[in-house]
Parts: sequence; C-alpha cells; structure tokens
Amino acid sequence: MLAALAAPGASRIHGAHHVRRGYANIEEKFRGLGAELTHVSEEGVAG
Repeated sequence: MLAALAAPGASRIHGAHHVRRGYANIEEKFRGLGAELTHVSEEGVAG
C-alpha cells in the first residue's frame, strides 16, 4: 500500500481486506498522508 501511495497516478490494490483487518485505522492513516481511497468489490474480477 505504501508503494501505491508513492507511485504517480492511480493504483489498484487487490486483497486489501487483509491489510485492513491487520492494522487499526489504516485507511485514516493513509488519508492523513494524502491518499484518496475508494473501495471496489473484487467479485467477478479475473486475476
């Protein structure tokens, strides 16, 4: 997630639910660093 925050442009992170459940308030912490987060369902996504 940190690499996505540092990368130019938009990034998509698959399986982010693992990070969200492992770190308290991680989304708020990244928003505090300037991240714009959007949740998108991974159902039906080929990978």
